[in-house]
Amino acid sequence: MTRTSKILWLAAGTLAFTLLSGLMLSVGIMTPLVPMPMHQVLLAWIFGYGFIIVLPLCYLLSLPLLWRLKAFGNIVIFAALILASLSVVWFSSSWEYGQKYQGLVHTRVVAIENGIGIAAVLFLAIIGLVRQSLHLQTAAYFLIFVMLSWCAFPYLGELP
Repeated sequence: MTRTSKILWLAAGTLAFTLLSGLMLSVGIMTPLVPMPMHQVLLAWIFGYGFIIVLPLCYLLSLPLLWRLKAFGNIVIFAALILASLSVVWFSSSWEYGQKYQGLVHTRVVAIENGIGIAAVLFLAIIGLVRQSLHLQTAAYFLIFVMLSWCAFPYLGELP
């Protein structure tokens, strides 16, 4: 991977996650297309509008460090498996709240979005590891942050 492509991954990713994080500000209430991740809601309570830069900064600071490691592909697969496992726990424990407060359709759509996203992350990560492709491994890492910025661990409870 060239220096230019690394800079593009960092710049485009940081911008993308800033915009995705800011989606919460663009809607009055959560929707299936903007499900408001619980960790983003908590960060907004703690940092106010500053929550928008937390995930982009995590991406911007962690990716250059991970690129240096030979185990980058394995780390991405491990992170994707952690995300998948925690998502199963999350949806299992909050499904009833989602049905009660957001409705069955909303809860199902957001669960499907998460399932498709996690499957895509795992697919790219595994193919990237098999092919030893830093681009595919980076794309999988990028998708993990897409999930975290957009729809992972959605708040399914009652809005005040």
